[in-house]
Amino acid sequence: MQSSILAKIIGDILCIQCEVDSYVICEIFPGWTLQRAKKTVDDGDCYWEQGRLALVKHRSNNPAAIFDVEPVKDDDGMLDIIEVFDNNLKMDPVNGFELIKAALSCGYPIKTSFGFWLMRKITEAVEKNDNIDY
Repeated sequence: MQSSILAKIIGDILCIQCEVDSYVICEIFPGWTLQRAKKTVDDGDCYWEQGRLALVKHRSNNPAAIFDVEPVKDDDGMLDIIEVFDNNLKMDPVNGFELIKAALSCGYPIKTSFGFWLMRKITEAVEKNDNIDY
């Protein structure tokens, strides 16, 4: 009985990255990592499916954004999924501000669509760094 209560307490305090056994693909911006889930977890507050990418702010328990689509590099493919991708970027104002601030420090041109620019950046990072089988 006590062991099941302890397991429940420990399960409740695990961060979502631990539960999905995510791995860091790279630090995409200062203070932000791009991660991929190895397992699917739905803890009620956050649903992160196996294989899905997420942006995670350093020292955070949950991803700021989990992507329901795999980013693509070509413009035609982007047009097909940009609305879903942009919707996945909805986050609390503090995280949104910090994400844009970090992106600006890495060359985001303010007059360009953030979704398109970020999708290209993520695609390049995945192509360069994502070589782990999940």
